[in-house]
Amino acid sequence: MSEAALQRKAGHISRRAIWSRVVIAGCYAAGAIVVIPLALILGHLIVKGLPALSFSFFVDLPRPVGEPGGGMANAIVGTLILVGLAAIIAVPVGVGAGVYLSEFGRSRFSGLVRYTTDLLSGVPSIVVGVAAYGLVVMPMASFSAIAGGVALSILMLPTIIRSTEEVVRLVPQSYREAALALGAPRWKVIQQVVIPAARAGIVTASMLAVARAAGETAPLLFTALGNRFWSTALNKPIASLPVMQTGPDLGEQEVDFAKLGGANVRGAKVVPGGKSSHGAPGSGACPTGRSVTSSAWCLMTRASATKIASSAMLVARSATRSRFLLTRRSSRARGTESGA
Repeated sequence: MSEAALQRKAGHISRRAIWSRVVIAGCYAAGAIVVIPLALILGHLIVKGLPALSFSFFVDLPRPVGEPGGGMANAIVGTLILVGLAAIIAVPVGVGAGVYLSEFGRSRFSGLVRYTTDLLSGVPSIVVGVAAYGLVVMPMASFSAIAGGVALSILMLPTIIRSTEEVVRLVPQSYREAALALGAPRWKVIQQVVIPAARAGIVTASMLAVARAAGETAPLLFTALGNRFWSTALNKPIASLPVMQTGPDLGEQEVDFAKLGGANVRGAKVVPGGKSSHGAPGSGACPTGRSVTSSAWCLMTRASATKIASSAMLVARSATRSRFLLTRRSSRARGTESGA
């Protein structure tokens, strides 16, 4: 090979090496872009939250609003109860459905199950909470931990079913063939060969589902409601960490929302009495003399606040009506029992 050909080949290799290094650096940069925000969030949580952690935080009840201190003991116990109930319901059903779809999933019914599971995974959690409210809370005439567990179990099912199906499919077919060749029935092969081989993946899928359910707030507002005191009864409202983080004094929040009917929305916040946070009192107009960007931002903020207040009033009216119906039904039930 001539010297010119060798030089061209060396130049080609050097260009490929440079391009490879550029692409590798781009991959590292993309990874850093993803990791840096997470690291900043974790750092902020550690810096701001670590000084507040103490032994009393885990063993004391929350104090009234405005008083410093207190803990989240009832919310921690309530979350464990709710997640435990949801896992008891969802894990056996989800694992069984996933194994069925993997081993016998060639019929129309299995296709319907897959479609329903995928559809359920895209349903908003608040819709699941409303469904659990109608299916469990209304018949029981009370918010309860059971209703919260049912709502969370519905949210856990899609993750467990689809993940279990994929994990069981990864078990080599030779395992099944070897067990069948020894004369084992199909159900025994699944029980003693397939499921033990896929145990790690099934446990991982269950943990992911539990992690998702433990952080849900909207379904619990419609089912378990919340409780600022110790309560471990399954048929009574119970505290939970997501709801306590939303607001420890739920009853006081409901009163505030109920008052929104007589409040005027002005600017970026709801102000009772007709006073506005922007412009003249009660005018609802954005201040003049600002840039186009500031005026547009003011109008967008005012429109968003109006929508939020309208939604809050609808939720407050629905909650008040539902509570009135539940109270009337409970009174009738007690009157019937006393008459009997």
